[in-house]
Amino acid sequence: QSQNLPMDLPIIMREYRNGMYGVIPVMASKILIEMPYLFLLTLLQWLIFWGLGGLRKTVAGFFTGYITVIGVSYVSTTMGYFVACVAGNAVIAAALTPYSALIPLL
Repeated sequence: QSQNLPMDLPIIMREYRNGMYGVIPVMASKILIEMPYLFLLTLLQWLIFWGLGGLRKTVAGFFTGYITVIGVSYVSTTMGYFVACVAGNAVIAAALTPYSALIPLL
């Protein structure tokens, strides 16, 4: 999903220059379109991890972990958008992604 952003950048820039759309509506629509996918895929992964990981088998424990994993997934998705916008090319974005994740950890 965020890998498609470099291919969409020329279209987004053309529409922005022509005054058709702003950057905020385009990015908000991309994020809103990906939200169901993000929630469902994260739920599936969390169910597998929660079931096999031997974590607290309570409803509160499940939802606390799920909300945490949703937050991490959302942050990683927006980081992918950022790297894709900065790179402007899918190959360069794939090469820069590990470095963009390591810099905040230093």
